[in-house]
Amino acid sequence: MIYLDSFCLSQEKHVVYPYNVLTTKGLEFIKFAPITIFYGNNGSGKSTLLNVIANGIGLSNKSLGNTNEYFNGYVKKCSHEFEHPLPAKSRLIRSEDIMGGIIQNRKDNYNVERNLQREIKKNKLFNKEFEFAQKIWEKLSNNPLDLTEEERFFASRCSLQDNNMAGITSARAEMIEEESNGETALNYFKDMLLHDAMFLLDEPENSMSPKFQDELRKLIHGCACYLNCQFIIATHSPFLLS
Repeated sequence: MIYLDSFCLSQEKHVVYPYNVLTTKGLEFIKFAPITIFYGNNGSGKSTLLNVIANGIGLSNKSLGNTNEYFNGYVKKCSHEFEHPLPAKSRLIRSEDIMGGIIQNRKDNYNVERNLQREIKKNKLFNKEFEFAQKIWEKLSNNPLDLTEEERFFASRCSLQDNNMAGITSARAEMIEEESNGETALNYFKDMLLHDAMFLLDEPENSMSPKFQDELRKLIHGCACYLNCQFIIATHSPFLLS
């Protein structure tokens, strides 16, 4: 599916950003395909170009990155044509957005762990008791009939003392399973790349191993072929280029 058909960049020359980045490339007219890739060295203007396009077509959740007072003026001098109306769930996704999500997960887990330690202290459960409580909880979840007499007594004691075990295990359940940065990034795209939408991806391969980059390539290709998605991608990855 093609939503954005073409984009014309202003060729007006100035020595300020973003003019000094884009007008020196000789790039004036871009004709888009279901998957379009901008490829180049660091500092070549790939991210700037995505930001200009995102602002030019009016993405509601665009993230601007590096901008200045001349940026909006440059965008107004550009033009574009749609082949189909832009879906509302279309978005620009930057590598910084993904890293921000990873950092937030870690902060959330830290806060849960801190609350958990408060719960342990409040209920006067020592580490040995807590480990014992965890084992009992696992048995209760899987097969309660396997509990020993000692474990049944301990479980009933905890439940009588202000639901100690329930408070601790519920706090532990709030923990977000932490994966590697690459796994988290790939799962982020699996959740975000929806059907019938256009996505601008700025270096989506960051933090990913070659294996995960190849899985991302397959995901993007499948969404473009079967789910009516259009992609405009800035990348360094030879796997995505393939």
